[in-house]
Amino acid sequence: MLVQAGLDPDEGRAEDGAALDAAAAGTARLRVSTFGPPTVSLGRYHFTPRGDPAGGVRLARRLTGGRVWAAGPGFVTVTLALPGREALAPGRTPPLRPEQVPNRAVRGVLRGLERLGVPALYPGRDLLTAGGRLLGTVAFEEDARGAVLCETILGVGADVATLARRLDAVDPDGVVTAPAYGAAEATSVGEILGRIPPLAELADVLAGGHAAALGTAVARREREPLAAVGGAAWVAARRPDAALDRRGLAATQLGVVECRFRVADGRLAAIAIGGDVIAPSAGMAALEAALVGCPLERGALARAIERALAAPGCFLLGVRPPDALADAILGGAG
Repeated sequence: MLVQAGLDPDEGRAEDGAALDAAAAGTARLRVSTFGPPTVSLGRYHFTPRGDPAGGVRLARRLTGGRVWAAGPGFVTVTLALPGREALAPGRTPPLRPEQVPNRAVRGVLRGLERLGVPALYPGRDLLTAGGRLLGTVAFEEDARGAVLCETILGVGADVATLARRLDAVDPDGVVTAPAYGAAEATSVGEILGRIPPLAELADVLAGGHAAALGTAVARREREPLAAVGGAAWVAARRPDAALDRRGLAATQLGVVECRFRVADGRLAAIAIGGDVIAPSAGMAALEAALVGCPLERGALARAIERALAAPGCFLLGVRPPDALADAILGGAG
């Protein structure tokens, strides 16, 4: 376990990439960290907004999918990198399905919070709650090697009601579709306890929670954060492309899925799928590739999506049924 305070968001991404590499080689890593600047944390597949010209709010993009959330002062990020899904449920037959991963991954966080006196619950999908109010969000990435990075963002000294103000700063054009959470809908560890626990205390209970949930020891390590490279390019990698002149949206279990695409001769010529989805990066690339050249007809689109998602290691969480993606495309085709 690493405990890292006041990171630059690009340092956090570098750490997560290194943790995935270590996990693929057989070493699990738990990391409890905070960002220094106030941050809007985009999921892997959100399209990139303009950013805050005043520089007061940072834009970051996670390696994991999921919904947009607040990070930085008042928020703690917990990442768990494992060699594969099987590490979350050793000996289980059949192995965990993708939709079961968040439930298993968040158990260490829940047990840690319980030790602290916070009655947090995982009601399903990608959210953590306490007393019926939003406390955090959970998502994961599964890379082409099968390594898994599970990520939870917790409100500790602040809550996600701050997200709306931050989105106003970084996204005046409304590129990101996200709900405006009200103060009555959100809470924090600090509000529940009547005090804000220091990072070291929170890390200790989370270490104990993960040790109990995974049935393993957790050894703490100290080192300087990894240097960040290419952070601006990573955040901007999904900036809206003017050549993708059609846009379709569909409500999902996690929020909204968005398809930006171009049509030529009645077929999809190019497409980018974004929004509040959880999908393996290689699988998302394969899904987008499978749709290129597909006729703009619901049956053809649904069959292409079904074939792509039937491939080993390919899934799209939150979009149910999967052919709702076809409806989003047709809705934007005009």
